Amino acid sequence: MTLDAPSATAKSAPMAFQILGRVVSSDITLRGIPCAFEGADPVIELIGSGFAQKRHPEWPPFVQFEDAAGLHFHARDIGEFHISADGATVSYSLAPLADNADVQYLLTGPVISLALQQQGEVLIHGAAVAHGCRAFAFAGPHATGKSTLAAAFSAVGATLLTDDVLPLRIAASQVMARRSVPWIKLKEDSLQAVGHDLSGLNLVWSLAEKRKVPMKRAAIEGAEFGLAAIYLLDPRNDVDCKVKVTPLLNSEAVGGILANTYAAESLRGNRAARALDAASRIAETVPVRTISYHRSYENLPAIRDAILRDVEGLPNA
Repeated sequence: MTLDAPSATAKSAPMAFQILGRVVSSDITLRGIPCAFEGADPVIELIGSGFAQKRHPEWPPFVQFEDAAGLHFHARDIGEFHISADGATVSYSLAPLADNADVQYLLTGPVISLALQQQGEVLIHGAAVAHGCRAFAFAGPHATGKSTLAAAFSAVGATLLTDDVLPLRIAASQVMARRSVPWIKLKEDSLQAVGHDLSGLNLVWSLAEKRKVPMKRAAIEGAEFGLAAIYLLDPRNDVDCKVKVTPLLNSEAVGGILANTYAAESLRGNRAARALDAASRIAETVPVRTISYHRSYENLPAIRDAILRDVEGLPNA
């Protein structure tokens, strides 16, 4: 399915959407994304500028670089996205046959995330759920099972806050977790493991094996929730590894949070300094643990129960 994208001469009227806990104005329709409240002021504007130039097929699929003008993100056969130095504007040029799912994935994921980082926002590469009136997060590198674990919590009534990118707000005495997009991305084997039917679920994007699972958002009202704890996932291949939650010292917690900051490998200059400061402030306020376990779908209930027991034992949880 190709995108009904506005051209340079025929743009649609901008609409306001809620993405990663922030209001984003877009002249392209973002399907499945909640609209912002009327009158809300956007912090980012998405502005189309026609079609992208054809790129050499031997270039890498994704190219990202930074200069004085801001951040530049190029995706082969999808488009070019230019993020201003202050993060307030994203101009995009789409490939003529860009797939709608691919464009929406990049806009609501990497592109908006990088723009928010340019503005000084704190983003963690992690998933988060709300259970009761508290939120907790699990972070880890790619393919460590964050989404599958979030789905396992959702299966027992927890509310999904975010699947892959966790926006945080650091208040004076508390760290607040914000809602992200209202779906979770799972591979087929993960879907089957948590009891989801594959029928009718679209691919997240054309180059991924994951499918998009819409999640209900009505269980808990509100846009942000106090973060009770962060769990750094440590899956093991050792079948004898028992589920174990280990509290981290402050210095270890800072390192763990920094390592799991969104796009940590690309942090430079001011963004790197802000990420280090944010990691230090979060570690002072939020308990950080590692959770080690044998990696298997059969172990999901035990992992989930261990986290719930730990959260229940935290002060004021």
